[in-house]
Amino acid sequence: MMNNAEKRKKLKEMLKKLHNNPEKLESIKERFSELIRELTPVDISKVEQELIEEGIPAESIQLMCNVHLELFKKAIIEDEIDVEPWHPIHILVEEHKDIMNVFDNFRRFMMEKEEDPREMLSKTLDYFDQLELYFLKEENGLFPFIEKHGVVQPPAIMWKEHDQLRAWRKELKKLSKAPQEKRNEIKELALAIAELFTDHIYKEHKVLFPTALKLISTDEWKEIRKAFDEIGYFSYKPSPFYLESQTPQISESLVNLG
Repeated sequence: MMNNAEKRKKLKEMLKKLHNNPEKLESIKERFSELIRELTPVDISKVEQELIEEGIPAESIQLMCNVHLELFKKAIIEDEIDVEPWHPIHILVEEHKDIMNVFDNFRRFMMEKEEDPREMLSKTLDYFDQLELYFLKEENGLFPFIEKHGVVQPPAIMWKEHDQLRAWRKELKKLSKAPQEKRNEIKELALAIAELFTDHIYKEHKVLFPTALKLISTDEWKEIRKAFDEIGYFSYKPSPFYLESQTPQISESLVNLG
């Protein structure tokens, strides 16, 4: 059985093969899907970044990106976390669906379209600014209660990723001032942002949220929900806290994963 380093090497070979022979996609797609199920999103992102740094165009990696991001998105959706609609975890899960859609659409646009990117950049940056509400709900609402129960490292890692995304938001704003001249840099950044968000969400669904649900009491979850309400929402509008059995309301702007 291959170890992680060997799997990453094999993935890299497959992506190089695809670059040299794009018509081979269908013949290696099944093996590729099997391989990435055995790797984490971080492993895959590292391999793709190494290839870009070695001079492989981002467009050559795009087809496989589509496959692996769809697989992780599917895994996140299928592994549904069963909580009440008023629950903070339910709110974060719904926000995650929208976040993945928005940045996957941005990545696809930059990689696949030759149109003027200014309108897409403007919409994406507006959305990115609103994401501060998502970051703050986790950092000031959820994370302190997880840390209170003695689990410190996972929230610290997630917070570090928030800060990386904030830094990329600033970088994207700078690049957007010259969208045609900086198009290749924007493409690479769009890929990196989509990859990190997918990885971030995957880790929260598979590790952080299940851990939080085991540690945090119902009364504490209610405190967290009140903190969420004070911070605010963007794409997903939950049902009022005092109507816990009410079906949550979804804003018209929320995009379904489909």
